[in-house]
Amino acid sequence: MEGNISIFLTRDGSTSLLRTDLKEPYHSRYGAVTESRHVFLREGLEYFMGKYPCRTFVRIFETGLGTGLNALITGIHAADSGLNVRYHSIECNPIPPELVNALIFPQYQSAEHVFLLQQIHSVREDVVHKITPSFAFRKFYVRLEDFVPQGLYDIIYYDAFSPLVQPELWTSGILQKLYDMLERGGILVTYCSRSVVRKTMVEAGFIVEKIPGPPGKREMVRATRP
Repeated sequence: MEGNISIFLTRDGSTSLLRTDLKEPYHSRYGAVTESRHVFLREGLEYFMGKYPCRTFVRIFETGLGTGLNALITGIHAADSGLNVRYHSIECNPIPPELVNALIFPQYQSAEHVFLLQQIHSVREDVVHKITPSFAFRKFYVRLEDFVPQGLYDIIYYDAFSPLVQPELWTSGILQKLYDMLERGGILVTYCSRSVVRKTMVEAGFIVEKIPGPPGKREMVRATRP
């Protein structure tokens, strides 16, 4: 796996990874941090908290961990806002430590932020880690098909590779599983807005919205479990 990954610089100055065997980047070339902030933080977590402003605790599930950037920005947001977050993430192909150390996110380069990213990648799997007082993190090295949900979630960050290279993660069975993992009123956010994916989400029971995407992508999807 390690030999199939290379690192590259995105347009906002942050780095990302490329699966050379799949020709698939982990993040947008227009900006890794910019994309994660837009899709998952702004249109996911911040949108959800805007709907439920009295909430002080939120449960997040992510597919997949990848560079750890989505978890990093969520942990930082939790610390800055006073929100308590329980964050579960799955990953089939964890990246090696040397690649973790090579990642650069200039927007998050304080010693505290670098430590948080290192903890996200280095803590033991399948155990809850209170990485910060407001961020409880647990990771699972398992396929989504085999993952046993740990209760219901309020938000799903669906950051799988695209349907073109990972079609098994966009089937009706998988999207139904994700629907069943959400609390009523919970949301799923993803960069993918392909019509066939939206149709399958609707068939699973989601209320699906096309909303503006990050730079370089006209649209993304936010889906709600009614």
